[in-house]
Amino acid sequence: MKRYLIFAVVLVFVTSALSAQMFIPKFGFGPKAGINFSNVWGEDAEGAEIKFGFFGGGWVDYSFNPMLAVQGELLYTMKGAKDEPNDSSTYTMSLDYLEIPILLKYNLPIPNPMMSFSLYGGAGIGILLRAEGKMEVGGNTDTQDMKDDMNSMDVGGIIGGTFEFNKIIVDARYTMGLMNVPKEVNGVQAEWKNYAISLGVGYRVF
Repeated sequence: MKRYLIFAVVLVFVTSALSAQMFIPKFGFGPKAGINFSNVWGEDAEGAEIKFGFFGGGWVDYSFNPMLAVQGELLYTMKGAKDEPNDSSTYTMSLDYLEIPILLKYNLPIPNPMMSFSLYGGAGIGILLRAEGKMEVGGNTDTQDMKDDMNSMDVGGIIGGTFEFNKIIVDARYTMGLMNVPKEVNGVQAEWKNYAISLGVGYRVF
């Protein structure tokens, strides 16, 4: 049994080496969309709860070899958080960004040209498009534009993975914001930042 296992491992690496020698660097692109489970973290984020939102956009990648690729994306993404101070009231902070992630991908060696599994990490810049606070109390709703109170840009770290089969891509990632979302007011800085778990589906056009 041990001999067969060693043979299988050697076969995978030999196949990967031969593929690398024959590989021609190439571009790929396609659309993607999915759902965000977003929240905020930091000293002033106590009591915040997960808010659901959507994201959508497109991606382009460049494969240097069968193992390594770089990927850039342009996404409209909905983040934010919720707070329920009591049973009759809910406060929702909605933060919509134009997000530009840059990712380095590592493709695990799988001897099947129809599928691939990748792990990736990188960073993303978010440009704030909309910030809205909504308070719901006993059936009454009050909405306030909060964009002027928020920083216009966000920067975050990203880790995740993808599974691709026959040009259909399933993607899961964690994004952790590194900048405070609210602006400093009269020398006082509120400490809370974005984070999100995102699940998406994409398609490789080529």
